[in-house]
Order: sequence, then C-alpha cells, then structure tokens
Amino acid sequence: MSCSEVYAGANPFSENESQAMARYLASVRHKLMGYFSLHSYGQMWLTPLSYTRKRVSDRNIHMQVAQRATQSIKEASGVGYTYGPATALMYVTSGDSSDWVYTKLNCSHTYGIELGDNGRYGFILPQSYILPTGRDVLTGILAAVDVIREDGFKVESREKRRKRKKKLLFH
Repeated sequence: MSCSEVYAGANPFSENESQAMARYLASVRHKLMGYFSLHSYGQMWLTPLSYTRKRVSDRNIHMQVAQRATQSIKEASGVGYTYGPATALMYVTSGDSSDWVYTKLNCSHTYGIELGDNGRYGFILPQSYILPTGRDVLTGILAAVDVIREDGFKVESREKRRKRKKKLLFH
C-alpha cells in the first residue's frame, strides 16, 4: 500500500527520487568516504548489514565509529542513542540504501541513523524537536568522520583494500 508509513516501493529504485540518488552515488562511488542514511525514529546508530544477520568483516571499526558517534551525542546534549548491527537492534529489513552503498558501491563506512524519538511521537516529530535532533545527528556524524580519519581510512573501496592486503600477504 503506497500510503503506508513503511512503503518500500513496487521494486528496487522504483521511485524517481531513489533512482536519482542511486545514479548520483554511483557517479561518486570512488570518492565516498562514508554514507549516512537518516530515518525516523528510535535513536539508534545502525551498522551494516540490515538484510542479513551475517557478520561483516569490518564490524570492529563500525562499532568503534558508532560508539564514538553516540558517545559524542550523549556528551553534547544528554540524548542517548544505542548502536550496533541493524539486525541486532531491530530486525532484518530489505531495501535500505546503506546496505546498497555498502555492498554494491563498496563503501565500508555506511550507517543508518534512526533519529530521535523513542516512540512517543514516532514519525510525526514535533517542530520543537527538529533543530535539537539535527544538532545531535551532526555531532554524531562529525565524531564518526573523526574516527574514520583516525583509523587512517583513505577513500578506497573495500575491494581495493582486500586486494592490497592480499598482495601484501602473498608477495
């Protein structure tokens, strides 16, 4: 039903907006340092993947990034966000753009951010919550970028890193 709060579309990239985003992201895929997909609601910082419970190989750095992001939000505003794999905190889903960016565009640092609130207002957040929520998310994203940089992350795909590591191991 297209008027549902959780309507996923008729098929992948069925909507003009998602097609435009996919085209743009594909065009800058080799420049992507990270990708943050904003959703409402639940105050969670979700790490890959959401369509499977399979543990990703770069989970440890994802957890470091998410921990620092949520800690910085808590320190700045007192608002608590939980963090972890999407399937552990929520449930298995499909059609999430962060999963597509992670798997198809090989961008390791993809995160789903479930914005404030924890269910009192749900998808209809009062206007007075919008700016504080925006500040929280910006605080978290800036902290995440710091961790990604500290880790020595260079703008390269997971595939390139895998090949580089393999080359070091076998030469």
